[in-house]
Amino acid sequence: MAAQPLPLAHLTDEGVTGWWGDLGEPEVHPEAIRHYNGLTAEQYHNFYGNEWSRIIYELFKEEYPDRRPMIMMRAGTAGLQRYSVFPWSTDVSRSWGGFQPQVTIMLNSGLSGLGYMSHDVGGFALDENKKRDGELYIRWLQLGLFSPVLRTHSQDIAEPYHYTEYGDLPRRIISERYRWLPYNYTLAYENASQGLPLVRPLGFYEGDKYFNRYDKVNDQYFWGHDVMVAPVMKQGATSREITFPSGTWVDINIPSNRYRNTTISYNAPIEVLPIFARAGAFIPQASYKMENVGDYNPNKLDIVYYISDEPSEYTLFEDDMKSTGTLAEGKHRLIHFVATPQDKSCTITIKGEGAGTPAKKEYRLMVPGLEVKPSQVKVNGKKVKMNYDITIPVLTIPLTINDINDTTTVEIVK
Repeated sequence: MAAQPLPLAHLTDEGVTGWWGDLGEPEVHPEAIRHYNGLTAEQYHNFYGNEWSRIIYELFKEEYPDRRPMIMMRAGTAGLQRYSVFPWSTDVSRSWGGFQPQVTIMLNSGLSGLGYMSHDVGGFALDENKKRDGELYIRWLQLGLFSPVLRTHSQDIAEPYHYTEYGDLPRRIISERYRWLPYNYTLAYENASQGLPLVRPLGFYEGDKYFNRYDKVNDQYFWGHDVMVAPVMKQGATSREITFPSGTWVDINIPSNRYRNTTISYNAPIEVLPIFARAGAFIPQASYKMENVGDYNPNKLDIVYYISDEPSEYTLFEDDMKSTGTLAEGKHRLIHFVATPQDKSCTITIKGEGAGTPAKKEYRLMVPGLEVKPSQVKVNGKKVKMNYDITIPVLTIPLTINDINDTTTVEIVK
């Protein structure tokens, strides 16, 4: 007997690859019932969400083996992540009390294997007496910018265009999400290949020696290895206290400001999200206008290097962004950036390995926070023109790399 098509396969054929399974606890689960598998409601309740996710995942994989599904589920237990599930923190209230636990929820879920835990940006469940809170919406949108999924959702007025009192600020926040696509896609690779969560606690890289140092810090986190986010989560606040973990941290908003092993009060009016890069970090960014992710071109990137006195390295991941087997089949490319600072210069090497993506790259190597213009810049031993803007300040070095798997060497001479 021929296999029957999936009941909703025609929607997938038309381009739908995201499926939302709501109320999967299940929300109504009478204690007296017994399931077809013989288990009582009490025995099966926590595992029910996993089974629902598994069925969708396996049938989708069988019917569309080379297409990546996005399965949104809000319920399940240990192991849910194996079914390509993007969970969220359920119907959280549109209130500051609903907003404030979201960092902790993402951290705890990520450490439990659910690396894509997110939240209804703006809050879902409304108080009829106060449906709208523009300040809360903007602060929540800023948190969503550095969450595994940025998705507004509510019983009412969820869309950014309802908050016109902030001008184009909502649009600018959302556009910033597109700019971070290459960094975020590499975080997805780290999750798929190593199980690393996207959202990581401050003590994640410090070992047992400082295990308890950040116990009272519940509103800051690492976004990957090299970025620290400190969202403003209190009503009416225009500043906040920020604790800096080990190492030197560069203020992405004002790159000339650096902090190390200290706690400060940071000025953060409504348009400012406090965000910091680890000194020595390479942050790849797509600094061009996109209407949707289909406009993303990984072969044209800005590589922002936050210069340091210490050696550092970073690996950028890229593949065709569609196929399911790019990791297992080796159809991907890893691009390694290595910085070697010296007394009077800094050498940066760029070298790829692998295949499956175009070898030619158009990069702009950008070094913000340099107070003094370098005396010269060399690429592969040849002196090249540089663009140094003292007003920011930032050094920009255009790079055309014909074969990324060949080593490119950049030397910045003080």
